[in-house]
Amino acid sequence: MVKLLIVSNNMAGGGAEKDLIMFLNELRPPEYAVDLLIIKNKGVYLDSIPDYVNVQVMIDVTHGDKPFPSDTAVLESYCEGFISNNYNVEVAFLEGPPTKLVACHANSHAVKIAWVHIDLQNTHWTYSYYRSDEEERDIYSKFDEIVFVSEGVRESFFQRFTALQARCTVITNPTDVDAILSQAKEYDTPSYHFCFCIIGSLSTRKGHSRLLYAMSRLHSEGFCFHLNIVGEGTNYGNLNELAHILNINPYVHWIGFKRNPYPYIANCDVVISSSIAEGFPLVLCESLCLHQPIIATNCAGSRDVLQYGRFGLLVNNTEEGIYQGMKRVLVDSAFLSELKDRSRLGSGSLKYDEIMEQVHTLLHQHNEV
Repeated sequence: MVKLLIVSNNMAGGGAEKDLIMFLNELRPPEYAVDLLIIKNKGVYLDSIPDYVNVQVMIDVTHGDKPFPSDTAVLESYCEGFISNNYNVEVAFLEGPPTKLVACHANSHAVKIAWVHIDLQNTHWTYSYYRSDEEERDIYSKFDEIVFVSEGVRESFFQRFTALQARCTVITNPTDVDAILSQAKEYDTPSYHFCFCIIGSLSTRKGHSRLLYAMSRLHSEGFCFHLNIVGEGTNYGNLNELAHILNINPYVHWIGFKRNPYPYIANCDVVISSSIAEGFPLVLCESLCLHQPIIATNCAGSRDVLQYGRFGLLVNNTEEGIYQGMKRVLVDSAFLSELKDRSRLGSGSLKYDEIMEQVHTLLHQHNEV
């Protein structure tokens, strides 16, 4: 049996958290005994954690948020008092707090694995938890292995942490094709003459504002189409106001978070990703499952999923690039049909069982009791 500790920030509605639920559903007893330590007990996926997983909480935010204590001495003291030394594998499933916490746990019997889901060179969101890049590099040096969700994420990581020597591997995020095909039929969505769809948290990194600007330019040129925005986040107010200012609000539909967004993917004309940076975007994999045409900005994770444009249209990572990509599919129906064929081809690249086998091998290969 593998005695496994997994540490994650929370159970919010992002791709990493969705991945974590898929992994937990595969890490079953008696092969695994899994403890999940959540830094903060919040998020829409809290009720999706399997019953056989023992859940622990570091910071209870039921009655209000509290900061993560990033001081190393404080974390070492917490680990000594609250984290068992009986694990033989410890996984920091996300960057930032989980990574720092696992590194501070002085358990010489455990193999430590860090999972990196984001392009830390271009979106260095973890900087506030460290005094410097050097401290962050030192934290990562305490891990026996670093897992990257895409080759692009690995390359970006070593651009930032140039002096770090570490054993590493790339394991892409799993996509359960059969489940997605089934769930895509669970409910109906409104129909429009032509509709783009973007799915993801309403955060700056997802680039929604430049998508709205590109949409406004096209509407001013006489193009008429709709945009479904599936997701929630702190930027909703600003983005909604922007849509009104740009006079496109009747054509922008704020769907909110959907645990099952697949009917929106299946029933749109084009899935679009306007992200400034990505790790390995699940929504693009899910769109490939459903053979939907894809436009994505040219960033690390999207390049990996779409294999540099083989499975979809990669555009310049700018408002202008998004505008040109949208315009192309609006004026060229033959190209739109070609994108659908590319997506159908890309669906064959999704190997759920192979990816899960990589995860099992990783967890077993170092140390098993």
